[in-house]
Amino acid sequence: MKSHEATIKHLEAYAKREEKALRGLAATRDSAATKLKAAQKNLAAYCTKAAYASDNPGYNADASRAAPLKKVQLAVGPAC
Repeated sequence: MKSHEATIKHLEAYAKREEKALRGLAATRDSAATKLKAAQKNLAAYCTKAAYASDNPGYNADASRAAPLKKVQLAVGPAC
């Protein structure tokens, strides 16, 4: 019985750490989205897209002509 209680306490502590980490990631994502939207005002003829690298395996950001993103998280601009 004590081992089950200890396991539950460990799981609760883990869940709290995970929740804190996910909230931090969400705040970073929202901040990046706000900055992209603000920058887009100066680039009226363009489309800016953002995505997670993990959602686009093999994507090469350094390519002279980047391949289209497969799973876009955010698209901003009138040309989108």
